[in-house]
Amino acid sequence: MRKTFLAFCGALIGAAAAQPTSATKADSGWVSLFNGTDLTGLYDYVSGTGMVDVNTQTNFTVQSGMIHVNGSPGGYLGTIRQYSHYHVRVDYQWPVGTVANANSGLLIHLDSAAIFSKAFTTGGRPRSIEVNCRRDTNFPWSLWSADKLGPYITTTVTAIPAAGVPGQYNPAGVAWTDDPWGSGNTRVLTGDFQANPELPVGQWNRGEAYLYGDSGTFVLNGQIRTRGHNFQTRLNAANASPRIACTKGNIGLQSEGFPILFRNFEIMELDSISNVPVHARRGCTDRRAANYDPRGMVDDGSCTPTALAGKTGTQEVGVRFLSNTLGNAWIAFPPGSTAMQLLNLSGRPVGVYPRSAAGSRLPAGLPRGVFAVRFLP
Repeated sequence: MRKTFLAFCGALIGAAAAQPTSATKADSGWVSLFNGTDLTGLYDYVSGTGMVDVNTQTNFTVQSGMIHVNGSPGGYLGTIRQYSHYHVRVDYQWPVGTVANANSGLLIHLDSAAIFSKAFTTGGRPRSIEVNCRRDTNFPWSLWSADKLGPYITTTVTAIPAAGVPGQYNPAGVAWTDDPWGSGNTRVLTGDFQANPELPVGQWNRGEAYLYGDSGTFVLNGQIRTRGHNFQTRLNAANASPRIACTKGNIGLQSEGFPILFRNFEIMELDSISNVPVHARRGCTDRRAANYDPRGMVDDGSCTPTALAGKTGTQEVGVRFLSNTLGNAWIAFPPGSTAMQLLNLSGRPVGVYPRSAAGSRLPAGLPRGVFAVRFLP
């Protein structure tokens, strides 16, 4: 009969001691969009003018690791690259003394090509979705498309709004599409059933956006404020059809008439199929393997099986056991042990198997699966 040997993945003490013990932010796949020193990698769009030299403009300045926005002229500070699937986050702070209706925003799916074609632009910006920072009960981290620009945003709202009335986001509501070519200047407001999580002026807020091509979830200080899907754009601004999916664009920080501070502007790009972070550290993520990488965030299949000497008594050894199809297996019992106990992944005992006369072979009929092992005296 063919013998099947089991490999035990063990984290050897010496190997573990030689490796770093914790993952860094960069290991997780986060990349800074703002380096904290200057505006490298970003461009400036000025309302009514277009793109200007980011090194000579004065609306966006860097001080003490923060982006200071004067608010005038209007426009935005955008990324040179476009992105589709990603998690972006930024901290923002309204200075003490800011008025109640002060406005700014995080712009996503910016159509940078429209800057040159002028097909989908207004004085303020090209076609994009604004994740609004406006200081008002229902506005923080709401979604808005500029009038006659788009994109269209489909979401769920409390009730179908009347013409010109904003849709009130409600995850249990009814489907509704924000039509920027419709009557009035519509937008998707955050749900009024949630307490406004925005912090008082002078304190830092953490705004996040999770984008998956033509859909996204938008979070402020840990609270989901809005969701949108089926983002679409017109091929021709004058015609309602055909429309195509809006799946990518540049990312920007808006200047909209009021001073505001930004910091920690960073992105985690995601694979469009698996949603695994593109820039995350690859390595062996099995803690029981000899080459376990404690900084590894995505397993790369490189784990090296290593024999692990068990300990007698009731101490859990921390190895994994995988029985074969027939239930026959071979394992080296540590000296002094007379039996082996298997526990499922919830820690509940599955069975006790005595050491055979041969000294290593286990009886047939073992359950199939992955278990923790205890060697008993």
